[in-house]
Amino acid sequence: MLYTSIAFWAIFLAFAVKLGVWPVHTWLPDAYSAAPDAGSIILSAVMSKMGAYGMLRIMLPFVPDAAQYFAPVLGAIALLSIVIGASTRWARPRAT
Repeated sequence: MLYTSIAFWAIFLAFAVKLGVWPVHTWLPDAYSAAPDAGSIILSAVMSKMGAYGMLRIMLPFVPDAAQYFAPVLGAIALLSIVIGASTRWARPRAT
């Protein structure tokens, strides 16, 4: 179980960075603001979804037991991401 856990977290971290999961999302706002309009559209529409696709198509079949074992941890990370994202949005001033 140790090696599958290491493989699970390594694959998860790689795709979480691409997906923009908290706390490894800090590159995403800079990338959106620095990219031209077409690049930003491609980044948000296609490339960010590749992280989720990779988790579903590569990580889950590769280490299914570890994915099932760590599912509550991933759920907690997802819930924490939602709460932090919402509270961050409330704290920022409204764009005009």
